[in-house]
Amino acid sequence: MSSVDSSTELFAFGPRELLTYALVSVRPAAPILTLVGLPLGQDLVVAVLRFNVQLVGAGDSVGLPVLRGLTVPRLVVLAGLTLLQFLLVALVVSAALTLLEYYGFRLVRDGDDLQYERGLLRRYSGTIPLAKVQTVTVRENVLMRRFGYATLVVETAGYAASSQGSTQGVAVPMAPRETVYDLARDIEPFGDLAFERPPTRARRRYAVRFGLVAGVLTAIGYGVDRFLLQSGAWWALVGLFALAVPAAHLRWRHRGYALDDDAVATRTGFWRRTTRVVPYYRIQTVFVGRSPFQRWRRLATLSADTASTASVLGGDARAYDLDEATATELRETLRERLYEDLIEQRRQRSRAATRGGQADPEPPDEPPTEGTPPDDSLDE
Repeated sequence: MSSVDSSTELFAFGPRELLTYALVSVRPAAPILTLVGLPLGQDLVVAVLRFNVQLVGAGDSVGLPVLRGLTVPRLVVLAGLTLLQFLLVALVVSAALTLLEYYGFRLVRDGDDLQYERGLLRRYSGTIPLAKVQTVTVRENVLMRRFGYATLVVETAGYAASSQGSTQGVAVPMAPRETVYDLARDIEPFGDLAFERPPTRARRRYAVRFGLVAGVLTAIGYGVDRFLLQSGAWWALVGLFALAVPAAHLRWRHRGYALDDDAVATRTGFWRRTTRVVPYYRIQTVFVGRSPFQRWRRLATLSADTASTASVLGGDARAYDLDEATATELRETLRERLYEDLIEQRRQRSRAATRGGQADPEPPDEPPTEGTPPDDSLDE
């Protein structure tokens, strides 16, 4: 790899930006690492729980007899206080891991390659060939969206995660949303994206699903309280049913698809919203899947598969819960635009070869065939 000092710097982390990213980029594995991965992690949890039991005035030991003696308000305070302390410790662990991993991050462009350097204790560097980019992905968790930040990820053909972790394809860990989209358009040109949401009957489907989850959690809570705690506080879980409707609306609101002159984009996720932009000429197969519950509501999921490793692992661009007729029409539109892009690229290569005194084969007469969905294509 050529020296990054001789290249054009696109992005770099300063101390303030790095600290902000460490605070807003919550790692899902941090709570597990806090509990089982850190030295004395379990002992620390027990010590904190013992302190909280004393704090709420329930005695000086931890165990089921003590918990049975707690009143409902004290039991709620104990659970909430312990959970809050655990989450704060997990946040500190997450921030520390992020600081170690992205200290001194730099992204530069050297010709047709993107090159990066990062790391404090262990320094990493790598190259992302722009010619192999299959998908450009913008990710925003809840905190990032609140403060106007986003993460840029590029997925290339054969660009698999290694021992460095799944962040290997991260081009920009965090930057203002406008900056991230400008950099994404430099990698793969596309215009402003106007997303079409799923039909409203998909929102009703989400509400039913979340209601079923609330019912299962309430039943589990009742069983635990009936046979172990005997506090009579299981009824508090009934409040989960009230969250089903707003949760369904948020899921529906943050899903959709958009068509541009150069690419198709899909969006999904509330806690971590993921927007994938796929150029038409990078599409390998397009297929429509319908689960039994989707068929009941005349819905379907469209997937645009590429040659990236993330696509092989189930991370392809998917437009969830579209109207069946819309999904079928969109599939045909993508196949047509894929074929048009392929013909245009072959014509450009043919003109370039003609100027160089070489011949180039004619474009194919038939468009690419429609792909067959994998076994899990019906799953969401």
